[in-house]
Order: sequence, then structure tokens, then C-alpha cells
Amino acid sequence: MNIGLTAAELASIRADIADLLPDTCIILAVTNTADGFGGYTAGTAAVAGGTVNCRIDAKIINTLRASESKAAGGIQPFHQFILTVPYDTTISTNNQVQKGTEVYNVISVDADKSWKGAVRVVLERT
Repeated sequence: MNIGLTAAELASIRADIADLLPDTCIILAVTNTADGFGGYTAGTAAVAGGTVNCRIDAKIINTLRASESKAAGGIQPFHQFILTVPYDTTISTNNQVQKGTEVYNVISVDADKSWKGAVRVVLERT
């Protein structure tokens, strides 16, 4: 039995999801400029069409084993977030995302779906 969505049903789902994206984010490309000494200076610039509606939520972590990392000899909490953007947004692990004054690194992108209603992205604060 093949259960599928019509184009109209998928468009309706996408419109409903768009109503749940209350914020605006900027997708940034990371640029490297030679510094003249054999190194580079990292910078960012908004990608074309990079201002998108979005929603950022804290990633739910298994409460039995919270994610932690070691930094400066101490254990630090490891915070990740889930970004939701419209289905036709182009984003990759080579990008960063800015919402207000916060900037996040893109850790992974879950874009391969049979019926793509949105793009989900795992983020970490820079």
C-alpha cells in the first residue's frame, strides 16, 4: 500500500510549519582572508538569501547521561540546539547561524526526507 501526499497537502503542511517559525536568523558563510604571514583571518558574511524565518530550541538530552566536555581541567556542560528553517533553505556544516547577537556553528543538517516540510539543523554556540 503506497500512502503519499499530494502537492497540495505538502504545501499545506509547509505553510503550517512556516507559521511556527517566529524568529529571523541569518545564515553565514565562513570566509578566510590571508593575513600575509602564512595564516588567515576568519570572518563571516551573510549568504545570498540567508535571512530566513527560524525557530531555535534547546536540544533534549538524555537526562541519565547529560552531555559534558572537559575544558581547562573542569567538566563543562555541552549545549546543543535544534534550528528549524523552511524546507527550501540551503544550509550546510560549512555555515554558521546568527540570531540576534548569538552565533552558532552548524554541526549537522537533517535535510533528506521523503516529504520535506522543514530543514532541521543541530547547532552549538560559538
